[in-house]
Amino acid sequence: MTSTFTQFTVNDLSETQIIAGTYFQMIFTALDTNGSALDLGGSTITWVLCPIGQPSYVVLTKTGVASGSPTNEFTITLLNADTKYLGGVYTHQPVVVDSIGKEFRQSQGILNIIPRIATS
Repeated sequence: MTSTFTQFTVNDLSETQIIAGTYFQMIFTALDTNGSALDLGGSTITWVLCPIGQPSYVVLTKTGVASGSPTNEFTITLLNADTKYLGGVYTHQPVVVDSIGKEFRQSQGILNIIPRIATS
């Protein structure tokens, strides 16, 4: 059996660390299966987070916002309350469903959420 993949990287996004409860923004670029810019007009953009090794246990889902320029760039914003009570190592994936229903999950990364120190 011969593989058609010359290289496959499971976590192709840079590992990111934040302290729980920190406001944080991530900017992504959407590409189609040919590697061309994917126009996000009419698309649904989400981002999902799960504990590493537990892809069926989603702990956070966020809606992305297309920037408009370039047409294939979008932002995911984590508000303070989104991660305030989280801590540990997580896998995250941006998900784009285009205007005709094609789903694109082209990248994945590691998000290390460091527990926050309690304040009085």
